Amino acid sequence: MGADIRGAGTDSIRIQGVERLHGGTYSVIPDQIEAGTYMAACAAAGGEVRLANVIPRHLECISAKLREMGVTVVEGGDSVLVRSNGRLRHTNVKTQPYPGFPTDMQPQISVALCLADGTSVVTEGVYDNRYKYIQELGRMGADAQVDGCTAII
Repeated sequence: MGADIRGAGTDSIRIQGVERLHGGTYSVIPDQIEAGTYMAACAAAGGEVRLANVIPRHLECISAKLREMGVTVVEGGDSVLVRSNGRLRHTNVKTQPYPGFPTDMQPQISVALCLADGTSVVTEGVYDNRYKYIQELGRMGADAQVDGCTAII
């Protein structure tokens, strides 16, 4: 686009003004939270869903947790097939910065864990006070409570 920007990958970015910028084409990568939301919804509701135009390696942490829960996740070149296999199994989740389990997927995985056999522990490792939704899940009949930065489901 004609901008003069230097320092990518360093502690300092230097931008030098230019007379004019020109147009360009850019493709935005698929959103892992959007894809992960559909994956968790499939796990919770049952059935099968195929997500196209995704980057499977960006979903590895989500896929790994769903597999621990007994969900089939098959990664293709630019797609992911998710198949629920009946009753979900409990697991523990700790949110972390990328490439760890995304904090923005915490509510979705927690909903699926409400339907799992056994007790699951979800630990928030990025932000404080991310469990306001747990009380609402309780109002809908979920057996879930918060203890500090941890939700027990």
